[in-house]
Amino acid sequence: MNSGSLGCGIVLQVNGACMMNISDLSLDELRELVNGLVDDRLRELLGNPDLGLSLDESVRARLRESLASAERVTGHEAAEKLGLRW
Repeated sequence: MNSGSLGCGIVLQVNGACMMNISDLSLDELRELVNGLVDDRLRELLGNPDLGLSLDESVRARLRESLASAERVTGHEAAEKLGLRW
């Protein structure tokens, strides 16, 4: 178990020793711990599942073409084309 990006300076680490009780933390240390845990969990839940994957060459070509085009579509227009309620 680990305290996230907080390292051993605050709480836990278990296998690498260095443990403290939460009751020993200052309010600022507790906030930092909770913020780190929430950030880690949100990244896990909302992170980009495609991160690190490569794009197919046909997708790259379409993307380059789209970015080079002066034509732009608003979010409302895109939603309308896809039949989504905006």
